[in-house]
Amino acid sequence: MKNIYFFIALAIVFSGCEYNKSVNKDLLTGIIVKGNGISVEDTYLSIDDKKITRTNFIFGEKFFLNFDDIQGLKKENGRVFPGMKILVISSAGDTVVKSNDLFIEYDKKGISRSPLMLMPDITIGKPMKSGIEYTFNVYLWDKKGTGSLTSNFKFKVEANKNITVEKIKANCNEIYLFSKENNKVINNKLKSNETAYMNFEGITGFLITDGRVFPGLSVKLTDNKGHVLYNEKDLLESGNDGFSAVDFEDKVFANINLSKNNYKGNFSFEVVLWDKKSDAKITAKALLTAE
Repeated sequence: MKNIYFFIALAIVFSGCEYNKSVNKDLLTGIIVKGNGISVEDTYLSIDDKKITRTNFIFGEKFFLNFDDIQGLKKENGRVFPGMKILVISSAGDTVVKSNDLFIEYDKKGISRSPLMLMPDITIGKPMKSGIEYTFNVYLWDKKGTGSLTSNFKFKVEANKNITVEKIKANCNEIYLFSKENNKVINNKLKSNETAYMNFEGITGFLITDGRVFPGLSVKLTDNKGHVLYNEKDLLESGNDGFSAVDFEDKVFANINLSKNNYKGNFSFEVVLWDKKSDAKITAKALLTAE
């Protein structure tokens, strides 16, 4: 499965005139907006078109930073010419996301739609890590005028609390659940026809021989009454050849789909990843609900 990395998308609608300096802070999310000739009517966070006030996100989750009705951009022939950059910095001061001008494609033709609504989004992925706090910074400026606007807020990346992990002589940077059909992270619920992936990223501690590792991977599903729905003792069957250590350390996953069982309700999804050449082992167990 393709790795999840950062990506930033924009939805835009425009309007403009002149505004003075302003500073606003959302007390629920901590979002700070400073305008110098550019203003915004409302700024908030959202997921799946729903406004949220939390600033903790699990690894793999995507959220939007919404700027509703931005005003103050200078117009030429009914069009505006904004520029925007994004910077995400860890609490240790490391830069994990740094964008170039996200509006460069509009430098010549500009944008005529109105009013302006700006919605940069970000998906939590490498090189971000669970347990770390980050600051999301946005800088918006007017390429035909002198106005500018800055915004920032702090957010924290957390591991999924519905997944319990046991590590023996091995480690893994991130373990998370992902829906193939919806292309988004799963917390604790999935549809009965969804394919759910248990992803392991940044695996270390397995014995490497000539650039190869020799892992085993078991998957077990159990319903809330203790009945076994599925039990596969080794999906990898690595044999004598093993797997590339580089590919293995990058990502390993197991996937399930309950559509054949037509199962609905609570169940456990347990994945065990072990080393056939040493005692290293990682066990991840998620408590989920199929709807």
